[in-house]
Amino acid sequence: MLLAGLVGSEPREAPVLTAALDRAQAARLVTLARHHRVEAWLAGTLDLSDPRWQELAAQRPRFLADQVRTLATVRDLGSSLDAFSAPWLVIKGPALAHRLYPNVGLRHYVDLDVLVGPAWFGKVLEHLEGQGYRTIDRNWPLIESLRPGEIRMRGPRGVLIDLHWSLFNAPLMRQAFRWSTSELLATRTVVEPPGLPVLAAEPELAHLGLHAALSGANALVWLLDLHLAAMSVSDWSRTVPAVRALAAGPALALTLGRARRLFGTPVPGEVLRDLAGGLAWRATLASVDRNLRLPVSPSDPSASRLLARSARRSSSRSAAAVARNGLTWVASGARRRYVAPSWTDSRSPDSALYDVRDDQARERYLEMVGNQA
Repeated sequence: MLLAGLVGSEPREAPVLTAALDRAQAARLVTLARHHRVEAWLAGTLDLSDPRWQELAAQRPRFLADQVRTLATVRDLGSSLDAFSAPWLVIKGPALAHRLYPNVGLRHYVDLDVLVGPAWFGKVLEHLEGQGYRTIDRNWPLIESLRPGEIRMRGPRGVLIDLHWSLFNAPLMRQAFRWSTSELLATRTVVEPPGLPVLAAEPELAHLGLHAALSGANALVWLLDLHLAAMSVSDWSRTVPAVRALAAGPALALTLGRARRLFGTPVPGEVLRDLAGGLAWRATLASVDRNLRLPVSPSDPSASRLLARSARRSSSRSAAAVARNGLTWVASGARRRYVAPSWTDSRSPDSALYDVRDDQARERYLEMVGNQA
């Protein structure tokens, strides 16, 4: 895939790799990059004076403006949280752009993911609301029932903020992986510049693997994040035990394996075997990912997506999840068409965006969060 070759190569090589494309081929490449959320990489590495990249030239100022606005929101938020000593850190988007990417403009992000401790979550939510931040998840009876690990807010600058008290949104995943938010916050580090508190290196690598896997591990942006994170690992003998202690071995084996196929990520084969664990998961990975082809649209159902979303804390549990999820998929007719979930529709009572202002349900949810270890 040309797109994988572009984002996996040195930025200066992009004009050479795309020199032979005609306008129609260039347009298809940009569309594919949009589906895989790597448009910013192309916009930051190609010659935008070339008429073939007119669309990217028009979008690049928006990409950069989004980053400036989000970083300004980080500063605003940090000032508010530091004022009453609430521990916090930034995950994904800006943390990865400033920590991993050769140029921060190559990683686009429009929202901001912030992690705070469960004991602080209710206080932080109320404090930010008092500072002009607007809570947009307002279906409190549904929220109380589903017990999500995050609440979405809109900042005064218009930036969407995912305020997390856990890195796992679903209770089932929190139970499966049992990560301690307090420990993650206690070991955070700071990226300078611009002064972002972020996850320590090993938890970040583990989180990238898990997040990519549980999302399907079939979008280039997730695998590129992981590739760049793996490039900075200097000692796998220390990293592998730390990742396995976080129950992320099977997920990281799958996602790093895919990154290595696409980008040539320099991760030794024995590392992938150690991360994968038992023979059942290793055999499953080999059979499904042997001829891996990324889809045009990462949201399309596929066997490779199902496999990734089945990653669990051990090889045996992961293999069992593949069998379980595979039977469900086959029973549903092995759907090949993406159906937007109801939670994205603010008009649906099944969405957290649907406005049901129940103060008692809100208090019960926040009390539940505050009681988490």
